[in-house]
Amino acid sequence: MQKRGRTSLFEDLLTMATRLPWWIDLMIAVFAYIGFHLWHVHFLHEMNQMNEPLPIPVATNPAAAIPNAVNTGMASGGT
Repeated sequence: MQKRGRTSLFEDLLTMATRLPWWIDLMIAVFAYIGFHLWHVHFLHEMNQMNEPLPIPVATNPAAAIPNAVNTGMASGGT
């Protein structure tokens, strides 16, 4: 008989997952999806500076405020 070599972490996890009932695998998948989604949203919000509110420019002449408002809107991507 051939001696089994060292296995990787992925192979060990896959072997362990095949020995569990299907409903436990499903619960692990759902919790992992929710956990990774929340983790991703948390770090995406911290890293993305586009979510910060922009200062509102103040102009004394209302007609002069129109180009400034258009440029600010185009710079923020229309949001």
